[in-house]
Amino acid sequence: MIRKRNLVLFLSILVLLLSISLSFYNRLKVVTIPIELYSDFIVVPTTINGITYHFILDTGAPTCISEDIFKKLKLEVKDSIKGVDFFGNKKWVKQTTISSLQLKNFEINNRTVSVVKVLQPFKHKKIVIDGYLGSDTFTNLIIKIDTKNKQLKVSKSHFNMKHEKTSSVKFNTFGTQNTPLLLTSYSDGSCKDTTLFDTGSRRLYEIKMDSYNKLISNNSIKKENIIGTVASKDNYSSGLFGKHNDTTINYFAKIDSVSIGKLVMHGFPVLTCSNKHYSIIGAQFLKYGIVTFDFKNKVFFFEPYK
Repeated sequence: MIRKRNLVLFLSILVLLLSISLSFYNRLKVVTIPIELYSDFIVVPTTINGITYHFILDTGAPTCISEDIFKKLKLEVKDSIKGVDFFGNKKWVKQTTISSLQLKNFEINNRTVSVVKVLQPFKHKKIVIDGYLGSDTFTNLIIKIDTKNKQLKVSKSHFNMKHEKTSSVKFNTFGTQNTPLLLTSYSDGSCKDTTLFDTGSRRLYEIKMDSYNKLISNNSIKKENIIGTVASKDNYSSGLFGKHNDTTINYFAKIDSVSIGKLVMHGFPVLTCSNKHYSIIGAQFLKYGIVTFDFKNKVFFFEPYK
């Protein structure tokens, strides 16, 4: 009888230890997801109900699915919210819940998503985009974007995420979509800015007009550094709900330097944008190095490619 009790106790302890070990492993594991690049957009294979779809990694938008997926999976409307895209276009948007969203073998449960008409920028390549993976998908997670090796790494812990030769800086987040906000400064530091990191923008860097005008007035941008102009209506970028609705003239220019913490980039080309609150770092920035967002601790890392 004593032996039987000891065996039961031993097995109970073993099961408990295995459970703790599995939980610890799941917190430490790093999942590497293969990605594809199309015109600087990052396309991530995303599995829902056993079917793999094409989602654009868009840190400037909430996580969204197409109307087709919504109907195909027979999902229910949980709520309806008034959405506003980057260019100020407004629309009422349905919201639903996906019980399980998988990035390779990394599972995200009970994800609230918006239902939108998804833009199709790769129709000519016969690639259908089924949705957007926003930063809200990665709340309390760490993601590493490596476009050179076409990899997206995801983990619950920074323990196994190596950050060699990196520049790091704290960041805040914006809105329910959890978009990263970085503090930046220009040239001699006379002008400071708050910048959205938006992988859904195909630009390198868009500077808000207020910051641009300050750099012009203090002579940090000289006339010879203004490369050209483009009207907003001729800018082919679109938000979730449409294109620009204004006729603002935007300027291409070169800035002596842009600084994000200790990271300093010289001879930086910028385009002005009509957003009044934030400048934007776009997807082209990812050509220059590995970017890591630690959403849990709100730390941004950058490792330049050699």
